[in-house]
Amino acid sequence: MSRGILRKPSIKKSLAAKYKGAYTRKLKKSLIPGYGTKTAGWLHPKRKLYNKIYYRTSVDTRKVIADALTKKNERSTSSTSANVSQGKASSGFLDFCLIIFTAILLTIGNVILAIILICLIGWNVINGEKREDEQK
Repeated sequence: MSRGILRKPSIKKSLAAKYKGAYTRKLKKSLIPGYGTKTAGWLHPKRKLYNKIYYRTSVDTRKVIADALTKKNERSTSSTSANVSQGKASSGFLDFCLIIFTAILLTIGNVILAIILICLIGWNVINGEKREDEQK
């Protein structure tokens, strides 16, 4: 199915929807019964139909860009898997463990150690990227 309309993202509107919109939706949901539920389409059937058609016949340009980037990353992961098969361990597991440990420290309340671990994760990621660039 070909789609004819490209949705152009507005950074200003995206940020407004993310921050201001989230709080207003939360406020409305607490004050107005039935706000934000799927049954709201029964109140405005014309709007529901319009939105359904619009989102099925249009393409979000951000999604197109994200898909292109993931395809690019998939191509680069094939070279990473070749490095792992040669005996070079990936640091992704270490980063994941550090992130989990940082989350545990933050929930316990030990903020200073959590900040130190966040710096370690950043340092590890930056050095890993430098090593990958040197290997190419």
